[in-house]
Amino acid sequence: MTTEDRVNGSASDPPLLFLDIDGVLLRRRHSGMFDGFELAPHCLEFLEWATACFRCRWLTSRCRQGFLDGSHRAFRQAGASTADPRWQVLQQIERAAWSVSKIEAIDPASDFWWLDDDPSEHDQQWLRAHRRLDRLIEISCDQDPDGLLQARLRLMVPTAAPATAMPATAPAMPPVVADSNTGTPITAAPARITPIPAVPAPTCMPATAMPATAMPATAMPATAPSAMPAAPAPTGMPPPTRFGATDAE
Repeated sequence: MTTEDRVNGSASDPPLLFLDIDGVLLRRRHSGMFDGFELAPHCLEFLEWATACFRCRWLTSRCRQGFLDGSHRAFRQAGASTADPRWQVLQQIERAAWSVSKIEAIDPASDFWWLDDDPSEHDQQWLRAHRRLDRLIEISCDQDPDGLLQARLRLMVPTAAPATAMPATAPAMPPVVADSNTGTPITAAPARITPIPAVPAPTCMPATAMPATAMPATAMPATAPSAMPAAPAPTGMPPPTRFGATDAE
């Protein structure tokens, strides 16, 4: 597959490429000059490559009215040699008709790209509304001498569909064994693996904070308890009375 086929996706129906001239393929010789232009670096090489890969159309005020003389004259005045057969590449580019806004020449449903150095806010809003803003490549060779090289790299990157994510692990194929008697291959049934549920990590209970102040201690009395009162001394028993005795005794 050639580079052109990779870019176009189909050699029979290549995409459209709308080209501005001033600031894209021609750059100003001096800042602030409107009509003092020179060929931008890599201009001819870019046009040769672009016309081989795309259906190129001028989308520029140089030939807004439909005449190509304005675009060809701009390149001649910028230094393109009409005697060089390579510059016949300009004859392969047709003009895109428009009157007020450049988007008049663009079908949003078509496969296209657009190179411009100063697209208007209205044009960008129109592209955004049709979800085609990604097809606008804004470059300025007045500010970046390698702008055309950057544009070519951008155009060579195909617009691919988002890839479908593959599963993290592929399912294992069941093993094939042979019957011991007949030799016939037997496909073993795949083992059913029951996933083990994850055990949740134990949740630690928060520690109960001890109170900042301890219980007050019971103060001991300053004086010892009074002594127990002493038991009274036993009173003497009266002498025993003698019965039957007389005074004479």
